[in-house]
Amino acid sequence: MSSFSQLRQKLLDNHGGLGALRTIHMDFEVAAHAAVRHVFPELLIKGCMFHFSQSLNQKLNNLGLRNLWVNEGPAGEWISCCKALAFLPPPLVVPTYNAILRNIPQTDDPVRAAKLEEFRIYFQNTWIQGHQFPLAVWNHWSNEGPRTTNHAEGYHNRLNLEVREGHLAICNFLHLLQPLHNSDQIRIRHLMANIYQPKARDQTYQDLDERISTSKIRFYEATNHVWDFPNFDAGRMPPFAFQFLMGEIHAYLRFMRHCVGKKSRIVVHDE
Repeated sequence: MSSFSQLRQKLLDNHGGLGALRTIHMDFEVAAHAAVRHVFPELLIKGCMFHFSQSLNQKLNNLGLRNLWVNEGPAGEWISCCKALAFLPPPLVVPTYNAILRNIPQTDDPVRAAKLEEFRIYFQNTWIQGHQFPLAVWNHWSNEGPRTTNHAEGYHNRLNLEVREGHLAICNFLHLLQPLHNSDQIRIRHLMANIYQPKARDQTYQDLDERISTSKIRFYEATNHVWDFPNFDAGRMPPFAFQFLMGEIHAYLRFMRHCVGKKSRIVVHDE
């Protein structure tokens, strides 16, 4: 926590405030989240989508179910749809979980069934009920910017390439950091002045962002009339309206589940 406190004080001393800083991207470390909430209560914490998926995969690994999350069978689809809840409007996440995902897929293997149930309980306690991480942290429905911390980790990798020794003294580290910082400042000025264009993103990720954005718009336009209003309560919906909404959500999740995962696994499925 002391590091975050020092950072805040430096920002206040040198800039008089946090400037345009509104959101902080992080992985899912409980202590780090608690420290940020204490020191920067005005900031929105947004969890890294990659680390969210990785956390679920790690739990599957621990349960001996790793093969399921790359599996296209009922269990693999169920797990992927759990991950895809991150792309659903927040008011719909809990009703969807209760209506569609609360029951594990049927299996004739009692050992596998017990492991799937353990994963479901973990997912419900940790993510749905938010005992460790509130829904607002891992949900990316309204996020139009980066969904991962890859941009920050890329810079860290760049530093690691420059640092040739471990446990570098702070004075030597600052001596190394200063020219890199100056170079980045020059690059930012050149980009703002349109002297040259930024490096193009990988086309795979450009296509992925386009599919996610288009799918969100289509889903919203098809369903907003039954849920997007103040004090929405799924429990008070007429049965026909609820069935319609859950049908649309299930189809949406089955598509969006293909947008979660490693680059090599991102594929297009029209369902």
